[in-house]
Amino acid sequence: PSFARAIGESSQFDVRLVQYDGGHHRPRDTAPRRLAWELRKRTSVEPRLEPTEVRLDDPRIFETPFLYWAGDVAFPPLSEAEVVGLRRFVQLGGLVLVDDAAPNVTDGFLASARRDLRRALPDVPIEPLPNTHTLFRSFYLLPRPEGRVAGPEQLEAMIVNDRAAVILSAHDLGGAWARDVYGNWTFPVEPGGEAQRERAIRL
Repeated sequence: PSFARAIGESSQFDVRLVQYDGGHHRPRDTAPRRLAWELRKRTSVEPRLEPTEVRLDDPRIFETPFLYWAGDVAFPPLSEAEVVGLRRFVQLGGLVLVDDAAPNVTDGFLASARRDLRRALPDVPIEPLPNTHTLFRSFYLLPRPEGRVAGPEQLEAMIVNDRAAVILSAHDLGGAWARDVYGNWTFPVEPGGEAQRERAIRL
């Protein structure tokens, strides 16, 4: 018999961060790494403990099924190549988590992301995701979404072929996940404190 070689790091789940121009694509710098650690600690998923970054017009977006698109300020429209990349990523089965780190800002990051999502998927509405959705039952039982702030009672989503292909959060999930180099939580969680932070990690 011959030896089989492991697939290696390329087979690990990557909390891959979307890079884009004109905004802050790392508003909660340590959040992707912290989420990777929580995945390893709580589940049987093998994540990359140092998540990578990618632009939407880079063919490498298709190396992973998940993109984490975060920000805290408005940004200029994506290029046509980025819009095409986003569209193809979703149509080929990818999942995009859009996380607004400043959800109380009107016409901020989430408004810009919605604009470009409508360009990429003009026939797919952005609609409330009911709290009875599988997302809230797939590992933990959760009554509603929460992040650094309690935020709206529901997430939003774009449903493609009966799956939530894009999930939009106005809860600053990354703000609840982020820790500093000493292991301290970076941001206070309001109004529910540490119990709310735990629910944000579970989500």
